Amino acid sequence: MTKICIYGAGAIGGYLASALDQAGAEVSLVARGPH
Repeated sequence: MTKICIYGAGAIGGYLASALDQAGAEVSLVARGPH
Protein backbone atom coordinates (compact mmCIF):
# COMPACT_ATOMS: atom_id res chain seq x y z
CA MET A 1 0.00 0.00 0.00
CA THR A 2 1.29 3.44 -0.92
CA LYS A 3 1.46 5.99 1.91
CA ILE A 4 0.98 9.65 0.93
CA CYS A 5 0.99 12.82 3.05
CA ILE A 6 -0.67 15.94 1.62
CA TYR A 7 0.33 19.28 3.14
CA GLY A 8 -2.66 21.56 2.67
CA ALA A 9 -6.13 20.31 3.45
CA GLY A 10 -8.00 22.91 1.40
CA ALA A 11 -10.30 22.22 -1.54
CA ILE A 12 -7.62 20.80 -3.84
CA GLY A 13 -5.80 18.88 -1.11
CA GLY A 14 -9.08 17.36 0.04
CA TYR A 15 -9.99 16.41 -3.50
CA LEU A 16 -6.61 14.78 -4.11
CA ALA A 17 -6.80 12.93 -0.79
CA SER A 18 -10.23 11.57 -1.66
CA ALA A 19 -9.16 10.45 -5.13
CA LEU A 20 -5.99 8.79 -3.83
CA ASP A 21 -7.91 7.07 -1.03
CA GLN A 22 -10.40 5.65 -3.52
CA ALA A 23 -7.44 4.39 -5.58
CA GLY A 24 -6.20 2.44 -2.56
CA ALA A 25 -3.52 4.72 -1.08
CA GLU A 26 -3.16 5.40 2.64
CA VAL A 27 -3.51 9.20 2.85
CA SER A 28 -2.72 11.67 5.65
CA LEU A 29 -3.60 15.38 5.54
CA VAL A 30 -1.74 18.21 7.29
CA ALA A 31 -3.57 21.49 7.95
CA ARG A 32 -2.59 24.79 9.59
CA GLY A 33 -5.51 24.82 11.99
CA PRO A 34 -8.88 23.24 12.75
CA HIS A 35 -11.21 22.88 9.74
